[in-house]
Amino acid sequence: MNQIKKTKSFLNLLGKQEVIGSASKDDKMLYSADIDLQETIKSKKDIRELILKKFQNKFKQAKKSNNLFITDFKAGLSPINNLPLKWSYDDIMNGYKLLDNNVKFQFVNVFNQKSTIKLDLVLETNDKFIEFSENYYFDLDNNKSYQQKTNEEIITSLKGDVLYYNHTKNNKLKALKRLYSLFKLTNNKKQVDVIKKFLNLKMIGSKYKLKSDLEVILLMIEQKFKKVKINKIKQILEKLNTNISKYKTLKTIKKKIEIEIEKLKRYLNIKTNNFIIKNDLQKFISTDLKGGNIDPDSLNEIIIQTYEPESDEIINNYQLDSDLSNDYAKVYHDKVNNQTIISHKGTDGLMDWTNNLLYISGLYDFSNRTRQAKEVQNKTVEKYGNENLSTIGHSQGSINARKYGKDSKEIINVNPAFNPLLINEYYRTPNEYNIRSSKDIVSFPMLIKNNLQSITNPFWSKNHNLTIPGETNDILKEHSPDILKRLDKNKIGKK
Repeated sequence: MNQIKKTKSFLNLLGKQEVIGSASKDDKMLYSADIDLQETIKSKKDIRELILKKFQNKFKQAKKSNNLFITDFKAGLSPINNLPLKWSYDDIMNGYKLLDNNVKFQFVNVFNQKSTIKLDLVLETNDKFIEFSENYYFDLDNNKSYQQKTNEEIITSLKGDVLYYNHTKNNKLKALKRLYSLFKLTNNKKQVDVIKKFLNLKMIGSKYKLKSDLEVILLMIEQKFKKVKINKIKQILEKLNTNISKYKTLKTIKKKIEIEIEKLKRYLNIKTNNFIIKNDLQKFISTDLKGGNIDPDSLNEIIIQTYEPESDEIINNYQLDSDLSNDYAKVYHDKVNNQTIISHKGTDGLMDWTNNLLYISGLYDFSNRTRQAKEVQNKTVEKYGNENLSTIGHSQGSINARKYGKDSKEIINVNPAFNPLLINEYYRTPNEYNIRSSKDIVSFPMLIKNNLQSITNPFWSKNHNLTIPGETNDILKEHSPDILKRLDKNKIGKK
C-alpha cells in the first residue's frame, strides 16, 4: 500500500470514503493539486463518544508519525457567536474546547448542530507535500450534522462562489473551476469539455500545480501542529526547480515563496481572463459586475446591528464578517451580488462622549475610536477591495466614514455629525451622500455647508443630500437610523 492510500485509510472513519473534486475519476484532471475526500457515517446508536475516541487516536498517531501533519480541524459552531470552531491537538485530547468566559464546549455536541466537519492534513513524502481534506457527514439516530441541499440551492451557492472568487478574491482560475462544477451540475457538456481542455493545458495546469505546491509549503512553515525541518522544505523546493531553496532562513524562504505565488497568480489570472473572453463566458463569470445597491431596510438594520454587542450573523443577503468587525464598525458582505458594507457606529455610551469632545476640539484623530475605525476600514479594503464597498456612517460614525471611505465606491452618512470648525474636511470627493431627518439637530449645521456646495464644488448636486421630513419632536427618534423606514423601496447607492 503506497503512502497516498495509507493516508486515505488514515483519514477514513467509519463510512464509505470517496474521492471528490479534481482528483476524482470523473474529472480526470491531469494537474490536480490536492486530494479531497468525503464520507457519510450513519448509525442508529449513540456513537458520539466512539467518534471522539477515533479522532483522538488520529491526532495521537499524526503527532507521533514522521510524515503526517494535521493543519486544521473544523467541527461545530460556537454557541457564543455562531462561528465555526477550530480544534487544536489539546482541544481534541481534552474532549472539549474552552470558549470565551471559560465556557466549555464538549466535542460530542457538534453532532447536534448543522456544521462543516472537516479535517485537513498534509502528507510529507520524499519529494513533496501532499494536502488532503476530508469532509465527514454524520447521521446519528436520524440526527444529521449537515443540511441536505437541493440542486437549486447548490446551483445558487456555486453562482455565488463564481462571483466571490472572481471579484472579491481576484482568483479567476478558481472562479472558472467553480463554473466548471456548475456546468457539470446543470449537464452543460459542451462547456464542461471546453473548460476541462483549458485546465488540462500544460501552460495552465503546470503553473497551477506549482502555485498549489508552494502554497502547501507556506502552510507547512506556518502550521503549529509540529515542527517541520528547514532542510526538508529546501529539499522539496529544489525538486520544484525554484531558486528559493538557496536561501538559508525560513523567514526569507517564506517571503520569496509569497512573491512567487503572487507572480503565478497574476499569470494565471491573465491567461484565464483571456480564455473567458475568447469563449464568451463573461455572462457567467460577470467580469463587469459593479456590485449591487442597498435597500433602506437592510441599511437601517445594518446600522442598528453596529450598536449591538452580538450582531446578527445574516441580514437579508448580507453575512457578517466577524473576522473584520470590531466594537466600532461592522462589516457585512453579500456574496451573490458582490456587495460589501462597512458601517461605522455613532456615539454609544457615556465614555464615548469623550470622543465627541475630541471631535469638537479638533483632536479626534488621536482617539482610540478613530484608530480602530481606520484599522477595520483598511482590512476590509484589503479583503474585498474598494470597487463594491459602501462605507456607512451614522452620527459620530460619519466622521470616520468620511475620513477613511473616500476611496470606496460610496460614502452614505445617516444623520451625520458636523463640526463647522472643521469645514475643510467635508465633501472632498463626489462619492459622499448624506441622508438626514429635517428635525435632526446633530446634522442641522450641515445644511449651511450644503447650500454652498452647488457653487463651490462642481461635482456636488442635490442628489448628494436627501432630507427626510421629520415626523415627531422626539430628538432621539429623529436622530435614529429608523428614519430610513420612511423612504420608499427604491434602493440607496450606486449600482
